[in-house]
Amino acid sequence: PQRGSVVRVVDIPEMPTDALKAFAVEPKALPEVNPGDPAYITFTSGSTGEPKGIVTHHSPLVHFIEWHSQRHSLTRDSCFSLLSGLGHDPVYRDVFAPLSIGAKVIIPAQSTVIDPAALARWIHQHGITVIHLTPPLGKLIETGAKISGLQFNALRYLFWGGDALSSTLYEQIRAIAPNAVSVNFYGTTETPQAMAYHQL
Repeated sequence: PQRGSVVRVVDIPEMPTDALKAFAVEPKALPEVNPGDPAYITFTSGSTGEPKGIVTHHSPLVHFIEWHSQRHSLTRDSCFSLLSGLGHDPVYRDVFAPLSIGAKVIIPAQSTVIDPAALARWIHQHGITVIHLTPPLGKLIETGAKISGLQFNALRYLFWGGDALSSTLYEQIRAIAPNAVSVNFYGTTETPQAMAYHQL
């Protein structure tokens, strides 16, 4: 703060219901959104190695989420995890897919995500049913499950992307998540979320 300025301290209640009461605002009607309007910009390194901003419109994301929820019978009883970083485009799928169907999305602390045993315990404790993940993250989860002696019986779906899923890792994951279906997604930043999929 500059000299002579007053520092304002704001105490935000921990419970969401209390926070909403403490910072109540008048509800306003949301503006009309055209499917062709830009929704977000994601940056990719591109083939040249130079960062390139990809403008994505509302319609592909809405189309994907609707298809994803219907094709995989995702319901309000599903419990999603948000394991990808907030700077990566899967965050849109991880947040808007559950919220659009009234399901839960649970977000671990960053310290949990990088600790295999803690991550495995977190998945088990919260009864996570849907995870979008990369193979390296899958290996981390599998390692944590072995360390903690856990099996994820509540897990229904593992949606893979970002890298090739080996048959070895697939079999290792089946051993710790026997009720989970693995689905391979393929898509580039320019084609939001997935342009092809294969259920293993």
